[in-house]
Amino acid sequence: MNSPTHIPSGKGNRFNVLYFGSYIPLHGVDVILKAAKILQDKDKGTVVFTFVGTGQLLPEMKELASRLGLKNVCFVERFVKEDELAGFISNADICLGIFGKSDKALRVIPCKVYNCLAIGKPLITSRTLATDGVLTHNENVYFCNPGDPESLAEAVLTLRNSQSLRNKIAQNGMEYSNRNFSSDAIGRKVAQIIR
Repeated sequence: MNSPTHIPSGKGNRFNVLYFGSYIPLHGVDVILKAAKILQDKDKGTVVFTFVGTGQLLPEMKELASRLGLKNVCFVERFVKEDELAGFISNADICLGIFGKSDKALRVIPCKVYNCLAIGKPLITSRTLATDGVLTHNENVYFCNPGDPESLAEAVLTLRNSQSLRNKIAQNGMEYSNRNFSSDAIGRKVAQIIR
């Protein structure tokens, strides 16, 4: 797929899944590409993946996409500013977190997870030591297993097939973010600690 300037929203038979990031190993972009292959074969390419950003593993990931024969992915190979990124997020049906299996991947929650929660987009990310106890599966996030393309593909299909679940996760995620991670919420917690 060529890199379009506008990614259509999931109207009709297209369902758009968005990765944005810097292609560092903990993101597990290879896992996303392998899940895209599963869905291309299983779902006749109606689920499309957009990869926005540039970085360390981009050449390797493009080569993997080519080897897998992926026709349901497009790469926007550049750094995008905040307002343009907001447009990509707005046009996505689901946003993706991280899927790597390294020690670091299992103990961090990256900024993009908080961004997607704050914007109110349904989010899929790995269940890890870091996310357990902070986020809740089927409430404000949809978890899959780290490093597991089958689990990610199944998560995408589950959310694709249930608009009510997508809406619930998006709404709950935004409310949870406002209560816990907004500037006001953090300010209140800091003030409590100081008192």
